[in-house]
Amino acid sequence: VGPLPSNENRTPHTASTRIRRAAKVWFQRGDRVLSFFRADSPDRLNPDTFGGTMDESDETAADDLGPYVVCARRELAEEVALPSTWLAAAEEAYLASPRGHHLLTLHQASKNIEWHVAHWFVRLPSGEAEQLPLLRPDGRREVMTGTLRWRPVADLLPYYWQLGFLRPLADVFEAMADSHENR
Repeated sequence: VGPLPSNENRTPHTASTRIRRAAKVWFQRGDRVLSFFRADSPDRLNPDTFGGTMDESDETAADDLGPYVVCARRELAEEVALPSTWLAAAEEAYLASPRGHHLLTLHQASKNIEWHVAHWFVRLPSGEAEQLPLLRPDGRREVMTGTLRWRPVADLLPYYWQLGFLRPLADVFEAMADSHENR
């Protein structure tokens, strides 16, 4: 999917910084990704995708692909009912990159958390992505009503630029948008 953006100019963590891990799975169709706006931030729109924070059970599960994959699988199962072809495509991505296509370090100063987030970008054939998947109860709680849709990656950039700690993710989307423009 591309080189990992540099996080060298990010604020270093202190001894009291909590380190958390998470996994996110972006389904991709051409230059579009399936995304939604988070229900927990109605005053400041924050686009997101399926996935979330790693549980202790994810870290201790016996799985050859590791805890990021275990977390991604669990989060998808909790949040959304996906077609089997989408799940198969996700499994291929996990096998190819067990720590995500991009493993980003995000410094959330407001909560004193350093996040290590694995992001997978799962390409779907255009015919596979005509309908939106059905949200499960956890997904319905997390997704702002009516906002789940396919969006051009370039449309997400302004939101991530405004959310400073998500700048490394903005860098990934910027590279994706640039690669689609240069085709």
